[in-house]
Amino acid sequence: MPGDPSQVMYVWWDALGNYVTGLDYGDGPDVPAFRTWWRGEDAADARRVHVIGKDILRFHAIYWPAMLLSAGLPLPTEILVHDFLTANGRKLSKSLGTVVDPVKLTEEYGTDALRWWLTARVPKVGDTDFTVDRLVDVANQDLAGGIGNLTQRVVSMVHRYRAGVVPVASAASGASGASGASGVREDSAGTALLGEANALPGRIDEALAAFDLRAATRAVREVIAQANRYVEDTAPWTLARAERAGDRDAGRRLGVVLGVLTATVRAIGAELAPFVPTLAERVLTQAGSGVPGERLPDPEAVFPRLEVRPEVWKEVPAR
Repeated sequence: MPGDPSQVMYVWWDALGNYVTGLDYGDGPDVPAFRTWWRGEDAADARRVHVIGKDILRFHAIYWPAMLLSAGLPLPTEILVHDFLTANGRKLSKSLGTVVDPVKLTEEYGTDALRWWLTARVPKVGDTDFTVDRLVDVANQDLAGGIGNLTQRVVSMVHRYRAGVVPVASAASGASGASGASGVREDSAGTALLGEANALPGRIDEALAAFDLRAATRAVREVIAQANRYVEDTAPWTLARAERAGDRDAGRRLGVVLGVLTATVRAIGAELAPFVPTLAERVLTQAGSGVPGERLPDPEAVFPRLEVRPEVWKEVPAR
């Protein structure tokens, strides 16, 4: 220590203090940053949450609380301890050369693919092994083949069967339960799908409050799967053929189905925004604003299928 070479300061003593000194606590306990972000004086249910790796739990669960108690300061309300990411079965280590460059990953596959893998496939508890093959497989399955396929499929059908205009009655009923609601009430599967889509924000909020990102994204995937089943069960192409043959009831049901699907895609797009913002914006652009009678943009792919290119990406060698 400065002034006393016979003493050694433990590096964690200095490091842990940064949680409060970074909030200007060194200038006194009444400074605005410290009062807001540590004491939480402006929040009725203030939470001080540490998110840490399992290898530094001892410092945050024993030494740091002791330091805070000695200073008479509030303790963390929660400590979220996460496990490790490995790469191709090996621990990430600069010294061993077993590292994965996130910048290179995003340059090759985009930020959404990486964000989605981290949120959709890394559990709240347990180590997770990363490989580029897994990243690509998950992106192709969930993003290109999941919400991507659903969005393009729905928008294409709206253009094919309704000249790109979402039917006014079904779109309004899907959004607000107003005009045309009887058509949706008769379609129990459509009502159920809209119910699940409208429940998404609550399910996601509950999962995030429990720090479970994988559960949050699973809720989105489940609604996507339900929407795809709804397409197969209602067979809009069959309803369209019947409508062309003069079946007015089939035409009405087709309008309801397209309205339900468009509203569902719009709801999914909104909930995807925190996880895959670029993709979410494309989905919402394709699905429209929800204004009754609007014409949707021409259908286009919102997420491309990815592939592993060995000549571009050299993976961490296997153990």
